[in-house]
Amino acid sequence: MRSKAIGFALAAMFTLSACSGESAPAIDPTSTDAKATEAASSDVTTTEAASTDGNSAVTNTENADTAAVSYSGYKKAYIDLIKSENEKIQTEEQLSADDTISYYRIYDIDKNGTPELFIEYGSSEDVFHSKIYTYEDDAAKFIEDINTAFTSLCAIPGENGVLLHLAYLEEDDYSKLTLEGGKITSESLYEGTVDTEDESSKYKIPDEIIPGSYYLTSYESKNTYPIEMYEVISSDPVTADSKEYAYPDNDPNFFTDIIANDGTVNAVADEEYFYATGKIPFSKLLSDGVTYEYIETPMTIGDISYADLNGDGVYEGIFYLKGNGNDSPTARPAFRGIMSKQDDVVYVYLTLYPNEDRVTEDGFFVTDPNKHSNNRLVERVLFDKEKIMKYSVSSDSIK
Repeated sequence: MRSKAIGFALAAMFTLSACSGESAPAIDPTSTDAKATEAASSDVTTTEAASTDGNSAVTNTENADTAAVSYSGYKKAYIDLIKSENEKIQTEEQLSADDTISYYRIYDIDKNGTPELFIEYGSSEDVFHSKIYTYEDDAAKFIEDINTAFTSLCAIPGENGVLLHLAYLEEDDYSKLTLEGGKITSESLYEGTVDTEDESSKYKIPDEIIPGSYYLTSYESKNTYPIEMYEVISSDPVTADSKEYAYPDNDPNFFTDIIANDGTVNAVADEEYFYATGKIPFSKLLSDGVTYEYIETPMTIGDISYADLNGDGVYEGIFYLKGNGNDSPTARPAFRGIMSKQDDVVYVYLTLYPNEDRVTEDGFFVTDPNKHSNNRLVERVLFDKEKIMKYSVSSDSIK
């Protein structure tokens, strides 16, 4: 698998003044050709006029040019359930912070083709608990409420089950949940400890407990895009059949010209903590408080990199921003931006404090093992106009 220079050292950085319109030097990438492939989703029943009804991953963009889509089956049942739980917060039905919806996960425990829904509740990590639902008799059916404080869920491909990994201070425990006859059973697989003062002592990774297992992504409750696209995120990652890629409009400078000329972009965030952005000049992304309250200018932007993130054979542009005047080569970026041309609109998808160490040319974001863990986290990003999400895949995807 080839990779294209990502510039994580953030060398040759340049600064854009807020709303100044000053030109920044363009990078001179190398052009290639491409062939495109398409991916389709199922369970879509109707398409209506543009709307922001909660199906979007983002609710803070203006003049959104998106189509509201109605779903059937488990998708409709789960989306309706999550919306109902969110409405309880607004009507103060959920009086206890410990019983207020926070995140959710979706995963097919028993591998029968229909995923289960894990809705996580709680105001802080130490009180998190998750209610598990399955789809039965045309409705979401509650199964069990489990403790998920300081606990991650992990996929077990190819067999009935999901792993629970409790990793807190010195605790390092794994248990396996299975679903049979509508009931959850639990089995302890590993109980260990970690010496938090010894850097050589590391938490076990899921693949060491069950080969092929990997951490599942959790999603904000207002983002139902992962449910809509479950067939995509639960299958083999979509990559282009051809390993030759094109730039938008076959122009190697397409994205760098937008940056240099302060072109208009439609900024979309993957978290609800970002402010409303929408269609703005690119330089606005670097302004005080425009995208996030606690980031101050000057902000600096590193070299742009190129990867085909959605498997259509056309590059997206990826850049990283640093804030608060911290332009040290080893400092963690404050933002990641993904630039994508869709229907003559350039979208910029923003992620706060990204963790990845590198990205492959065919669109895998990789976080390599560190001093705390031997785990290699591999993620994809899925987007469509104002909708955006990331999702984990097996580390075997890039071997």
